[in-house]
Amino acid sequence: RSARMTVIVGTAGDRPDDSLRAIGQIAGRHGDKVVIKESLTFLRGRTRAGVIGELVAGARSAGVAASAVPVYVDELTALQAELAREETGPEVVLLMCHEQRAEVRDWLESSGFAPVQQADDIDQFRAARL
Repeated sequence: RSARMTVIVGTAGDRPDDSLRAIGQIAGRHGDKVVIKESLTFLRGRTRAGVIGELVAGARSAGVAASAVPVYVDELTALQAELAREETGPEVVLLMCHEQRAEVRDWLESSGFAPVQQADDIDQFRAARL
């Protein structure tokens, strides 16, 4: 069996449409599950629906069904929900985190998680699970 990877993405609203779609598409191509975390303090002139719509459109272009992309109000909520989603949770979670870095770090540390030191560690983890 292979390791499953959940990719949690979100970004500020002042990015061009094609950049938002590209973020969703990359997540859809490389993750087993795409999750959106909102960046409500950084909408910067866009609506919540507008940001979410572009990210989902990108994921859809990578073959991900829009109904399969959950949306959470912030980074910590997305991370906690996805790790609790199943009894074992996803095996690898990649989170674009910039709004709640301290809160996410504190929660992860208090929950017994350790940071990835190098990007290659993720590939090695996935290969070991094959």
